[in-house]
Amino acid sequence: RPMIREVDIMKRIFVFLLLLLSTGIAAYAQNTGKISGTVNYGDDQTVLHDVAIEIVELKLKTSTNNDGYFEFVNVPPGRYTVTAHQEGFGDATLKVTVTAGVSAAADFRLQLADPEPCGGRAWRCAQQRIGRVQTFIRAGQFASRHTRI
Repeated sequence: RPMIREVDIMKRIFVFLLLLLSTGIAAYAQNTGKISGTVNYGDDQTVLHDVAIEIVELKLKTSTNNDGYFEFVNVPPGRYTVTAHQEGFGDATLKVTVTAGVSAAADFRLQLADPEPCGGRAWRCAQQRIGRVQTFIRAGQFASRHTRI
């Protein structure tokens, strides 16, 4: 009978530890919140997938799914900067406050990026491009004169 008692005691200890662990996990989950949202194109209802989403202060990253949805779970309470980035679109930033046990919404609407990188000053961009091409051509001529084949 001593062997049966040891097994019984071990079972009780295991059950106690399991309950203690699950209580701790539940308590931790109740002390955190969630940030979730969707990313759409402009004023349209078109969803954008594979958009990079980041909570800057926590350095947590995820991306949107095929429905444009993203979610961060177990986020400590606080105020955070959440960013959305997709190649070809302008970045977007939101300030989000997370409260324990609550889901905070962070819905983004991205716009196409400015196709003119010089802020609408086409003549300045053209001058910069011409200057780079001239420098490149001069460097190429120099290299071709001083390179043995």
